[in-house]
Amino acid sequence: MFTFLAASGCATYTLPTSRLESPEASGPDRVGRVEVGSQSGVDLVTAAAEVVPPAAADGTQPASTFVLSSSLINPWGSFTRALGESLDVSVKIQPASPLMIKAKYQLSGAPESKADKGNFPIAATAGGGLLMGVPSSGSVMGFGFDVGLLAGYRLGTRHLVMLSPYLSFLSLSGLAATAGASSGSAMIYGGALGYQYTLYSLFLKLEASYTLGGSGTNSASPLGFGAALGVNL
Repeated sequence: MFTFLAASGCATYTLPTSRLESPEASGPDRVGRVEVGSQSGVDLVTAAAEVVPPAAADGTQPASTFVLSSSLINPWGSFTRALGESLDVSVKIQPASPLMIKAKYQLSGAPESKADKGNFPIAATAGGGLLMGVPSSGSVMGFGFDVGLLAGYRLGTRHLVMLSPYLSFLSLSGLAATAGASSGSAMIYGGALGYQYTLYSLFLKLEASYTLGGSGTNSASPLGFGAALGVNL
């Protein structure tokens, strides 16, 4: 499993697989789904930007903070295979980020193929992947892993609201010199609020997320957004 970074300069983004994910499994009546989308991600390779706070009233200068770069537009594509009533397995291709293999198991509620108004699904996800890249200088290798808990409620046959707290870990070695170190790791956690609209076999997902954590003393940019369009098979 690998992805090349040449097309994206030195950036390497972490995109948790539990984001833009429905808590409903596909269900036994479906083969799976195909999706394409874009979501914001945290850049772990480019040097963090220094944020200098204003001086205090007594003239003292608070310590600076360092914020990791982020990008609002990070395209991806995925294929999901339904394995029974409650289990989905997905492959997610993300330029400048690890190719991820993910499993989702629905713990309660009806699967998507049988869901109706009032359905209250809860699911757990876990995903991981390896990364090998060649940015503009040096090379990058590493791995990523994340877990998430998904919950949702169907306001109607076509309308699903979703909530997904998540935890993501990424470790990299061979970082570019601009990152200030040859290796590093990041732990990023947060939550996302999303909405899915379904029309026959087509669906649209929208999401806003809030992220905490980061890499060492570097903090992640807190706000993120995402959107995806897909078809059920």
